[in-house]
Amino acid sequence: IYPLLILVMTGHLFFTLQEPSHHLSGGTLKEFLGDTISIDVIQRLGLTPFLSMDILAAPPWLCQAAVFAAALSSDCTVLALDEPFDGTAFDIFGPAALDLVAQACGNGRSIVIVTHHDAVASAAHRLIEIADQRVCKVTDR
Repeated sequence: IYPLLILVMTGHLFFTLQEPSHHLSGGTLKEFLGDTISIDVIQRLGLTPFLSMDILAAPPWLCQAAVFAAALSSDCTVLALDEPFDGTAFDIFGPAALDLVAQACGNGRSIVIVTHHDAVASAAHRLIEIADQRVCKVTDR
């Protein structure tokens, strides 16, 4: 069973948590995303060909892209994403995702991304490096 990002929305804050896929009841990717997901976000992330795929049979990168689309399509003013991209996911949809993040931030949203991925970190306006449970460096760009 691959880890899967599950949505938790509270008020104006949107979190993603890594949970096993057995918490899902199945259905297609389109059903999982629902009607509130922006068609533009779905298209820009390249998800359109996969909308009829069974969510339980979807590869982890596709599940990550779906949750990312849901997060960006929400009306939350703050998004907190914990490791939203693994290596494969970033290779497949990362550049488009970072463009969408930049657009969302330009529209007044705040996005916090926890990552070990250098390309994701390099796109940040503010980089906060943590080592041994302590902030060791803050870089504003």
